[in-house]
Amino acid sequence: MFTKNKRLIIAFLFASVIAVIFWSQSRIPALNEKAQMGLRTNFGEIAFNILLPVSPDQIFIERVIKSSINWAYTNMIGMTFGLLFAAAALTILSNLKSRSFRQPWLNTLSGVLIGAPLGVCVNCATPIAFGIYSAGARLETALATLIASPTLNIIVLTMSFTLLPWQMALSKLLAVLITLSFIPLLVKHFPASDNLKPLSNISHNSFSKDQGFCTVEESFNSDENYFNALLVTSRVFVKNLFYIVRFALPLMLLAGFLGALVIEVVPFNFFENVHARFYIILACALVATILPVPIAFDVIIVTALVASGIDKGLATTLLIALGIYSIYPAFIIARYISKKLSVAIAVLVIIISSSFALYIQHYFEIQSEKEQQLLKEGIIESGRNIYKKTIQICEELPHQLQQICFETHIEQFNDIVSYELMCTTRPSAISQETCNTLLKTFNARKQAISNESVDICLELTDKNSQANCIHHATIKIAVKNYDINVCDKLLQPDSIRSCKDKYLNANLLFNPDNSACKELAGKELDYCQVNAEIYKLTDTMNIKGCDKFDHIGAGDHCRYTIALAMIGRHNDTSGCATLKSPHLTERCHSLVASWKAVRETSYVLCSTLNQEDLKNLCLLRVSDKKISSILAKHSLAKPVTNLISEDNNIINQDIYTDTKAPALKWNNILETDQLKIEYAPYTKYVTNNQNIFKKVTARSLGISKSWEFRMTDFFEPFIIGKGIASGDFNNDYWPDIVLATEQGVALYKNVGGKFEHVRINQDEMQNANLFLVALVDINNDGRQDIFASSYGGKNFLLKNIDGDFKKTELAIIDGEQRLTLSAGFGDINQDGILDIVLGNWSSGVDKLFDTSFSGNQIMFSEKGSYRTEKTGAIKGETNSVLITDINNDNLPDVLIANDRLVPDVFFINDGQGKLKQLSPDDKLIPITSMFTMSIDSADFNNDLKMDLFSTDMTFARSSRDDYCAPIQDQSVRNNCKNILLTYKIFLENSAVSCKQINSDLEQQECFTSFSVKAAKELKDPEYCSNIVNKNSAIYSLCIYLASPSSPEQSINQKTSIEQTQRNTLLIQKDGIYDEQAESFKVTSSYWSWNAKSADLDNDGWQDIYVGNGFHFGDNFYEIQENILFHNVNGNSFEEIQSDWGLNDTINTPSYTYIDIDLDGDLDIIATGVLAPPRVYLNQLAIKNSISFALIDEKGNSFGIGAKITIRYGGEKQLKQQKENKLSGGFMSFDNPVVHFGLDQHKSIDAIEIKWPDGEITIYDESLIASGIYRIKRTSL
Repeated sequence: MFTKNKRLIIAFLFASVIAVIFWSQSRIPALNEKAQMGLRTNFGEIAFNILLPVSPDQIFIERVIKSSINWAYTNMIGMTFGLLFAAAALTILSNLKSRSFRQPWLNTLSGVLIGAPLGVCVNCATPIAFGIYSAGARLETALATLIASPTLNIIVLTMSFTLLPWQMALSKLLAVLITLSFIPLLVKHFPASDNLKPLSNISHNSFSKDQGFCTVEESFNSDENYFNALLVTSRVFVKNLFYIVRFALPLMLLAGFLGALVIEVVPFNFFENVHARFYIILACALVATILPVPIAFDVIIVTALVASGIDKGLATTLLIALGIYSIYPAFIIARYISKKLSVAIAVLVIIISSSFALYIQHYFEIQSEKEQQLLKEGIIESGRNIYKKTIQICEELPHQLQQICFETHIEQFNDIVSYELMCTTRPSAISQETCNTLLKTFNARKQAISNESVDICLELTDKNSQANCIHHATIKIAVKNYDINVCDKLLQPDSIRSCKDKYLNANLLFNPDNSACKELAGKELDYCQVNAEIYKLTDTMNIKGCDKFDHIGAGDHCRYTIALAMIGRHNDTSGCATLKSPHLTERCHSLVASWKAVRETSYVLCSTLNQEDLKNLCLLRVSDKKISSILAKHSLAKPVTNLISEDNNIINQDIYTDTKAPALKWNNILETDQLKIEYAPYTKYVTNNQNIFKKVTARSLGISKSWEFRMTDFFEPFIIGKGIASGDFNNDYWPDIVLATEQGVALYKNVGGKFEHVRINQDEMQNANLFLVALVDINNDGRQDIFASSYGGKNFLLKNIDGDFKKTELAIIDGEQRLTLSAGFGDINQDGILDIVLGNWSSGVDKLFDTSFSGNQIMFSEKGSYRTEKTGAIKGETNSVLITDINNDNLPDVLIANDRLVPDVFFINDGQGKLKQLSPDDKLIPITSMFTMSIDSADFNNDLKMDLFSTDMTFARSSRDDYCAPIQDQSVRNNCKNILLTYKIFLENSAVSCKQINSDLEQQECFTSFSVKAAKELKDPEYCSNIVNKNSAIYSLCIYLASPSSPEQSINQKTSIEQTQRNTLLIQKDGIYDEQAESFKVTSSYWSWNAKSADLDNDGWQDIYVGNGFHFGDNFYEIQENILFHNVNGNSFEEIQSDWGLNDTINTPSYTYIDIDLDGDLDIIATGVLAPPRVYLNQLAIKNSISFALIDEKGNSFGIGAKITIRYGGEKQLKQQKENKLSGGFMSFDNPVVHFGLDQHKSIDAIEIKWPDGEITIYDESLIASGIYRIKRTSL
């Protein structure tokens, strides 16, 4: 029959075409996107797509109407499909004689098989289900189709089991199956009523001749041609469509309105603050059952509510009752079939959802109690095991040294175990009584330092403990307050002398400038000045400088100090030969063996020393290093303070070098009273063109220390990654880099194409978990300082006092923010000193983008300090801050790029530091990205006008499944895989599985992660008490996630620039911007992070490299490669990351463009998540380039904000313009040297510099390429 009935064939083709177009172009991509976005999915009251924003300040009826319109807008495509597919199904069935089975359960099963693949919400499935019923299918089939479509779709089911606890997801599945099993029974007991208005007077088993759109057409003619069959089928399809629209559409719209009305009366967040009592569950089920929500809305909204701390019972009620039924199908059933059946289905859903909810609530309450106990015991036990390992190290020492070993590390031990447990496991040489006394003394000393009073020490009963407490606390208080006179409060002369010595050494170590000596007189002053001079000489390893001391004792002490520093820092023993004292010479040579023992952590080498004091000191240092290595791996432990060494701790335990980069050869080009131009050629000119970037490990270039990912980093913001910046902190024009780590910054100086780690005094910043870093001259002294942000609210300014960070000064900037995730530097108020724009961030997905602490600020520089102003009322999770001139008035404007529905904000500068927010009425900026991750400005078409590019999140399928594969180092790659194996435990919500981990450290991190997760989901800060280090970033995160969320802010979208979910490219033309991302082929770059412009192939056009990636291929997150948009003559871009070797798939949140070897092309250093930094060396075909470094004595020292325009090519009249920026991108800053690619041109014809204050410098003489120009604007 099928092959002969051409009308049936055409009807099936209609249905197939409709389904394929809908599934491929709309439903499957939309569901995949929601799955990958998870809680980042935007949603309103009962809708995903927000056409008309709804805010609390609107009147009730306005909110209801707007919510209903948003609902209709969200469901528009699905509803259209439902109506079209229903008409197609009706057309198919009108050509079939047999439309049902005799057994009700088979009819139900057939409905499930029809509904499950449809992938539309229950509202959109309603026309389909009742179209089928109208054409003669059994009611069981129609109802099963209705229920199965939104609930048994494979993508929605996978989302449920991925995003929610499996117990809840399984409850939903079981509830659906139970509901379906009751369908035949309900149909039997509540049959169709004859008193109701039939569906166009058509029952499911009789067809009248006058209703041609539902009847079986006159017997088909097997000889009928396809054209005639097409005409007849099309006519029937149109009639059926009209019929379906007539009965379905009005009630559909009414259902949306009533659903909006209900959700305004009882909003979802109402359930966040109530407990899952029976009557609350019942009310929740009633509301949820009638709400007409889109497909997958139940999963997304429940995931969000679970994250905000809703009781699991209430969450389960919503998960089951939402989407399985609604007011719309209830209307249709009640109007056309049976009122009793309509009510019965609703009652069934309410009963089933409430029953499962009560069980789930009880189950999770019991599990919560068990888990809390398990987590507490697990952390204590793993901490105890770690502690035992450190005590075993102390026990390896001779008896007389075990107490020193134990006492030195008490504070670090307390990060692992409590004081109460500390003495239960102790070195064998320490008695229980002695241990208790040591702990009491330590605690008293700690409290005395905190209170800056030694009174608490007097409460100790042991006299020696009293003296010890008073002595050490007094030293700490003196150093803390920079007041040497505090030492005079001690009673014994020897104690006073010792206190003052330690005070001076502590101050002179980092400030050898005689400032510590200013309050002294007589011999104390002489002693201090001599030691200050010794420290200065030690800094530069100038051992010959010791000859200036007249007193032989001072000279030998100076030489001995420097000799020891040379051994400790560089393993250089030559200093020992300069000593005149045989005793000191012998000790000096002995210390060579001592330091070798420390480096190799060898007790055996220590035993070779003849001097008993040096042997003991060696043994203690080795034990200290062993303990430190264990505690340093402990993700929550503070860095261990090394033992005070002989010679006042001036010796570092690890050897490091202090290499100088090759000096550039500067040639004078021009020098006037106002301007100086110098030129230095590039250092080398590579000829082995490979047309590719060569990927090498950062370690191979000397970058050995970076962020170490741990299991506790699987929460936002830690999972996002860390920042990087390039700069030139020592002004040698070899670009340096700085990396943010979980323990301060890692600073590397460029020593000629490779890097050396620079050890600097970071003070409190050393203990901070950092995110953003920048090399920027904060105080306008011509030296780049370090700006850094940390989780917990503190930002840091580490001032570069002497030009190489050997002498530093730390300023701490406290604020209301949780984290500054982005920042920009520019002279906003035009006073000649850089101001700072802080882009703040609160919570991300783990607290549903609560923006309570996301208010942005501008720090205006004023007389050596800062005045802080808020940027406006809108608070968003700010991912990027760009300071650039967007309206061509030569004033730095401020662009704030926010995540999700919080709009990006563009501020225009009035020249006095006052900012005016742009609105749509200004017509300057037409549109921005919605989930804006990065924004940058560049002249992409070389018309000398700045354009804007911003990145968003877009999604696509990927076949990659091994995240760790691109990591080059085998051991690092194995570590990556091991961490991802433990991550599976975290995803499976099984804290008990933490005990399966062999490593005590990783086991404790596992239990800690589950503690944070439980605190977040249950909104119970008690779980945070399991975290031993209350000063850690993870503890701060835990307490924050356990706190209640704030009400969502009200944003007037009418006054904000329109948003779109994709990348945007705004090309400036005639003073306004035109969005051209699609025509330029840059709309999509996956889960994008940093995206900045640079001419990577030196062809004279700005390219864009996009670092992307989130998670590790788990759940719905896809592993995608980074994107390289190559600029094709300013007309479009092409993706060529594979061709250029830049298609890395490691998550890349940040990178910096940097000419590492000064060969004239830009290399890339990129950070990675669960991976060390990667370096891409530029080996593309040789083309010429020219670079400019600005020095500005009239304004900010590095000329940030200046615009440089070059003209070249002779008659071709080629031109380019670039702005010298320290902003834009994502967690990334580039060295402020302006680089231009020149293709094959070997010189430029002229250069114009528009300085930040508007002054213009023009040099219209030829400048040869292949070098760096240093241009200095001098002050008169």
